[in-house]
Amino acid sequence: MLLWATFQVIAVPCIYFRTTFNTLFWIYTAVVVILIGCGVWALQSGAGTRKYRTGSRRRWLSPFLIIALLVIAGQMCVYIFGMHLDEDDARWIAEANDALVKNRMLLNNPATGEYIGRFVGEMIKDVFSSWSMYLAWLSRTTGIRAVVIAHTVYPPILLGLSYSAYYEIGCQLFADEKGGKSKAHERGIFLLMVSVINLFMAGNVYTQSVFTLTRIWQGKAVVAAVMIPAILAIILRVQQTNPQAEGPIRDWILLIVVGVSCCLFSGMGIAIGLLLLAIYGLYVVACMIVRTARHKEYKWKSCAIRVGLWLASLVPSIVYGLGYLRLKG
Repeated sequence: MLLWATFQVIAVPCIYFRTTFNTLFWIYTAVVVILIGCGVWALQSGAGTRKYRTGSRRRWLSPFLIIALLVIAGQMCVYIFGMHLDEDDARWIAEANDALVKNRMLLNNPATGEYIGRFVGEMIKDVFSSWSMYLAWLSRTTGIRAVVIAHTVYPPILLGLSYSAYYEIGCQLFADEKGGKSKAHERGIFLLMVSVINLFMAGNVYTQSVFTLTRIWQGKAVVAAVMIPAILAIILRVQQTNPQAEGPIRDWILLIVVGVSCCLFSGMGIAIGLLLLAIYGLYVVACMIVRTARHKEYKWKSCAIRVGLWLASLVPSIVYGLGYLRLKG
C-alpha cells in the first residue's frame, strides 16, 4: 500500500506537467530504494512492531485454511495459464507501452499511436489515476513486457493481496479468546467461504467476483478485489482495538496511506475510497458526540487528532477528483 500510495503522489504531478517517463521512473525507483532501506532498518532495530489485540499470538494451521489455500492456488493458476482480454486492456497496456517506447505519458492516442500532445477523452482519468504508468514502471524494472506483467505476472500477486485482506478481516471477526482458545478453524472457514463464493458470483460482468477472478489487473478491478477489503480490514482493526473508535493513531495513518493508494487505480477508486472513508469518519464523529453526551467527559486532544487524521484521509481523493473535473472542463 505504501508503494502504491508513493507512486500515486509522485506520478500525478509528473504526468500533469508533462515530464518524461524516465523522470518518473528514476524518481520513484530512488524512493523505492529508500523505502526498502527504511524497512530493513525497522526490522533489524525492532521499530514499528506491535501486538494487535487479536488474542493469542499463536496461530494454528486449520485444515479449512489449507483447503482455502488450495482453492486460491487454483485460481492463481488460471491467471498464469489463461488470459482474459477486453477493451480496457487496449487502453491501459497501450499507454504503458507508449511510456516505455516513446518516453511520453498519456500524450499519444492509445488507439492509433498518434501524438496528440494533450490529455483527451478517458486519458484525463488516467492522469489522476496513474495505474498504467505503474505497470510501465514494473515492466522496465523487471525487464518483462508490460502486457505479460499485466496479464500473467501481476494477477496472482494481486489475487494473493485480495485474499490476504479477507484473511485479515477474518482475524478481526474471529479473534482468539482471552483464555487462549484459538479460532483458527473459524478464520479458515471464513477464507474458504470467500474463495468458493467468488467462483459462483458471476451474475454479470460487473460483480466484484468477476473483477477478482477474470481481470484483476485492471484498475477498477484492483479497487473491487483489493482496496475495498483492505479499507474494511483496517476499519475493523481500529474498531476492534476500541469500540469507540479510539484505535491507535498508527492505524489511522495506515488508513490515509490506503486511501491515497486507492486513488492510483481508477476514477472509481477515487470516488469509492472517498465514500468509504467519509462514511466511516462520520460514524466516528457521531460516536464521539454520543459518548460525550452520555459521560460528560472525553479526551478532546485525542479526538482532535483522530478527526484531523480522518479529514486528512479525505484530502487526496478530493484533490484528485477536483483536478479531474477541472481538466475535463
